[in-house]
Amino acid sequence: MKIDNFTFYLDFDGVIVDSAQECIKTSFDAWLKYNKEILEMNIKKDFESFRDLVTENALKYRFLVTPPEHYYCLIDFIAQEILSTKIELTNKSAQNKFRRSTQTVSPKLLEKFKVDFFLTRKDRLEKYGKSNWLLENPPTKFLEKFLNLIKQINSEIIIISRKDRNSISLWLDEKKINVSQIFCNEKISQYENSKFNLIEHLQSQKNYKKGIFIDDSAEEIISKDWKRISITPILAGWGYNLKKDNSESVLNQIQKEIL
Repeated sequence: MKIDNFTFYLDFDGVIVDSAQECIKTSFDAWLKYNKEILEMNIKKDFESFRDLVTENALKYRFLVTPPEHYYCLIDFIAQEILSTKIELTNKSAQNKFRRSTQTVSPKLLEKFKVDFFLTRKDRLEKYGKSNWLLENPPTKFLEKFLNLIKQINSEIIIISRKDRNSISLWLDEKKINVSQIFCNEKISQYENSKFNLIEHLQSQKNYKKGIFIDDSAEEIISKDWKRISITPILAGWGYNLKKDNSESVLNQIQKEIL
């Protein structure tokens, strides 16, 4: 007999949509607003090649970013590395330099960048059009199989993401995907910037019973007492965490949970 009233808490970027291309391009354009003079001093020509090199490397290390303001740190340390050494980064050195950047970049600058990041996304959408934006944000191969798997059960899909609500709503509307609720960065920040705390609140408030939380960031999952709130946490290896694609095993796990 299938379970009734099952709740799925899903991250958006990396779990539902592969937004890496769009996020990196947006973050570079937003970062450029703060560093245009530096680039003009250091790059006399061939800016396009520089931008391509930065974004190409940033895509490799997209998995390092959790809050949106850290896109600045990602772009900044890679750009500085290319300007100073022009050598290829390794995973270990990249992670160390990224962490150092998150600790040294001014918190006020990061907070301002977060606002500019979302404004830049809006500007790019208006400039290049919805069709191009959707091409930069294709659905993950997990999504269609997941929706087919759960269509016969009474369940709720709740999006919990650090992405902006407008982008999520636009994408879901275009794909004709209905979800119960969307909670974004502003809401998560009200719960000590913790997805666990928000989900715990929802479980209690709505009297939800069993549920699954899927995220591609290990930081969102580890060291939390998920069992206490009747949630099964799952790390999405097809996302941005450099793990092996485990989408088929996750789908099998979901099937076992809901039957």
